[in-house]
Amino acid sequence: MVYDQIYAAAFRTADAVEFLAAAAGPGLLLDLGVGTGRLAIPLAGAGVAVHGLDASRAMLTELRSRPGGDNVTLFEADMAAFALADRYEVIVSAVSTLFMLPDQEHQIRCLRCAREHLRPDGLLVVEAFVPDPTRFDHNQRSQVRRLDDDEAHIVFSRHEPLLQRIHNEHILVDQNGMHRHCVVLRYASPAELDAMARVAGLTLQDRFGGWKHEPYDEATTDHVSCYRAI
Repeated sequence: MVYDQIYAAAFRTADAVEFLAAAAGPGLLLDLGVGTGRLAIPLAGAGVAVHGLDASRAMLTELRSRPGGDNVTLFEADMAAFALADRYEVIVSAVSTLFMLPDQEHQIRCLRCAREHLRPDGLLVVEAFVPDPTRFDHNQRSQVRRLDDDEAHIVFSRHEPLLQRIHNEHILVDQNGMHRHCVVLRYASPAELDAMARVAGLTLQDRFGGWKHEPYDEATTDHVSCYRAI
């Protein structure tokens, strides 16, 4: 699926599954933006009780068709406006999925929904990139992510610093031709994410530089932040 092609380089699936399975223990886990089940299916295979939520019916259909997909309970809903019957030990938003919501207001709504669905001792885990405006030249950037005899993946990015927004155009070329896919991200710094979390009734417990509990420091490019209810 296109989603898997675009984000394959960002996936650290085994490390994330190990981290989340340990955090969830025997409790329920909710995967926000579950997509095609990259995390949910192996988590279920590891014995974790997993629910997945996504606004895309096509993603959920693809997940159900995959081996192990029937072990995940799925909900079609907006990440920023969902109401489920269960309460969760762990809720996760991985691979900067939170940034796919269009603005700060919607991101706070998502965090508030997560807070309302956590058990009293529950944990919200957010994986996201650390914004780095120096990556852009005059607010533009091009990157060749893959280039070989059979496939190419090129990304053209446009940065809107005042809106904290990045427009990514992914160009995928394979034996079936050329395909364009546009993704818009509204990013937030870790400090802003903490402030939004406080508005939503959450407080930072831990922040790591990756799923293996790496230190969060100036070299960190992607962080894993864990929040508890206030």
